[in-house]
Amino acid sequence: LIARAGLTVRAALREKGTPYADLGLGDTSVDDEQLLDAMLEHPILINRPLVVTPLFSRIASAP
Repeated sequence: LIARAGLTVRAALREKGTPYADLGLGDTSVDDEQLLDAMLEHPILINRPLVVTPLFSRIASAP
């Protein structure tokens, strides 16, 4: 879904109100696989809502 939305894994991360900093995910040496593992372990790290339709996928944002 992240790739389908045209995002990088890092762009799909939520920082505020999550264990992002505690897990050291801001370190640029953390690769995409490690980021995805962290997202699976801590779903709150995933920016949402992630909207999926037959035409597109993207992270929705407030107006």
